[in-house]
Amino acid sequence: MSLESLSPILFETVSAVTTDPSVELGSRRTDEAGNDYVYCYNAGEYQILPGRCGYLGSLNTGYSMTATNAAAQVGVYCGGIHHTTLTTGAYGWVMTKGLCRVSPDSSAVTFDAGEYIAVGVNDGYVSAPVTFSTGTRVGYTVTSGIANTGALFATLGKAWIRSDIW
Repeated sequence: MSLESLSPILFETVSAVTTDPSVELGSRRTDEAGNDYVYCYNAGEYQILPGRCGYLGSLNTGYSMTATNAAAQVGVYCGGIHHTTLTTGAYGWVMTKGLCRVSPDSSAVTFDAGEYIAVGVNDGYVSAPVTFSTGTRVGYTVTSGIANTGALFATLGKAWIRSDIW
């Protein structure tokens, strides 16, 4: 027996960022590499760069998120920004599961391949703590990453990430 189906017609890529929603908030998509995405709104005061993470804080509702993560980690990790900067007040696709570009936060400086990572401050990632009492592991690094140092650009690593809220 054969399975016949028609794939959905998609009018934009998962790297699209718009100021007007082009699809319904909360829409889900899987790309050709098997990475999962959710369509979200950046309700924060800061843009979220590729390699950084989206964060669902206590003041955000539905599929609205922010870039800033308090040091106390009040809120929930919702996914990684993989392709394009998600500007303030814009809609875009957030990777919730898959092989995502990741960047260390300003306090972490670097992380190596083969480490578990957790959400750090300033929308970056840090090497995961030994215990879960100080943060939840959200991914596992495949390549190393280096934070910005002076005039040098960050070297984004890659990690298998997973958000459990969407």
